[in-house]
Amino acid sequence: MKLMILSATPWGSVFIKENIPGIETKKLPGLAVHSGKLGGQWVALVEMNEEEDVPDFGGSLVDGIDPEYIVSLGEAYSCKKSLGIGDMVISSGGAFLETSKPNELGDARADQKLIDLGLKAVERFNNDDRLCKVVVGTVFLNPGTAKTGRKLNFLPQKDIYCIDHNGFPFTRWLVNNKTPFVMVRTIVPVPAKNRPVDVTQLKWDMAKRNFWFVKGILEGLKKIRTKETVGKVDLI
Repeated sequence: MKLMILSATPWGSVFIKENIPGIETKKLPGLAVHSGKLGGQWVALVEMNEEEDVPDFGGSLVDGIDPEYIVSLGEAYSCKKSLGIGDMVISSGGAFLETSKPNELGDARADQKLIDLGLKAVERFNNDDRLCKVVVGTVFLNPGTAKTGRKLNFLPQKDIYCIDHNGFPFTRWLVNNKTPFVMVRTIVPVPAKNRPVDVTQLKWDMAKRNFWFVKGILEGLKKIRTKETVGKVDLI
């Protein structure tokens, strides 16, 4: 089993990286690709550089990786009054505007198995960690980045839970690649509103929850694979 982890920021995946012994790193424009074993299972961790524009994901990224599953980690702005800073949105899918067809909405559906495993992982760390609200819903991926993306004065559909300014190239690639995926987004404060929040603590909480989210999914996939293998053996 091969899992690719896409992280919108290096600090968002710091604990994941620290738990990959003998990690190997490959530098690409706007990206760093780290590979190794997490909990005994092979992963490729792709970190986006916040200071550089990330090119469209293509062959240079996936050469030699060929992932079976993808987990995307990042942050977003809430579209719901019920969601506060530090809460989490697990994607039922990613919606995005087609740049070539401005009035059409693209759509990428998340894998239900990964959604279920992610929810179980969140339930586990929510018992021991500071509590956060978790919902499953659509993540809207704004074209471009937080710096270059166009501002939206509307939401293309009513069931949008949050807006991510950095995931657009990733989702476009997923639509073409057809790899089973799930996204998780931590709600962060909108800079313009200058909300009083301990950003340092928020970053540490996000990094820790991202680690347990990925670890829970890996453990769940391993159990599923083991059951499938045992089932095949029993039939022989």
